[in-house]
Amino acid sequence: MSDSLLLCTDLDRTLLPNGDAPESPRARELFSLLCAQPQVTVVYVTGRDAARV
Repeated sequence: MSDSLLLCTDLDRTLLPNGDAPESPRARELFSLLCAQPQVTVVYVTGRDAARV
């Protein structure tokens, strides 16, 4: 069996802005690198209305 990683994340400050909070430096770059790994599966969890996602 190969190693795998299930990454569950909400969307705030990952892909959607969160109020006036600035985006963390390199956040998108590092998130993209992680998600590009073949052993990583990303699942988004959110309490937002589906129309807002």
